[in-house]
Amino acid sequence: MGLIAVFMMTRLPEIRGGGGVGPGFFPTILGTLLFILAAVQTFITAGDRHRAKSGAEEVTFGAALRGSSRAVILILSIIAYALLFNIVGFPVMTFLMVFAMGILLERTDVRFKVLFALGFTVFAWIIFRLMLGIPLPAGILSVIL
Repeated sequence: MGLIAVFMMTRLPEIRGGGGVGPGFFPTILGTLLFILAAVQTFITAGDRHRAKSGAEEVTFGAALRGSSRAVILILSIIAYALLFNIVGFPVMTFLMVFAMGILLERTDVRFKVLFALGFTVFAWIIFRLMLGIPLPAGILSVIL
């Protein structure tokens, strides 16, 4: 994902004249950081599996499958978020994405997950749409927003 982001940012136009920071600068930095951290996590996970095989700690097949299926579901939900973002809109998709991540990653109360997803969505909308003036697709809520 990080490499894809870096590749896509190279296609953004450059700012002529001042030689300053262009629109792809920070996304390129974040994409590179994402790639590096994913590589580090891969090596850590491989080391954990090697230690588990040597008998240092026992990892059951079911536990490994649950972890893998969570990762696959999370990746598929990110892809769905990107594909449906403009159609359904920022508020609904962000709420669903944050709520789904809470379901997959945390073992807290469902009410807390709903409130956190709602609060995060409202906070992000206020920051990007109202304070920074960045247009975000309202999608199915365009009548209200």
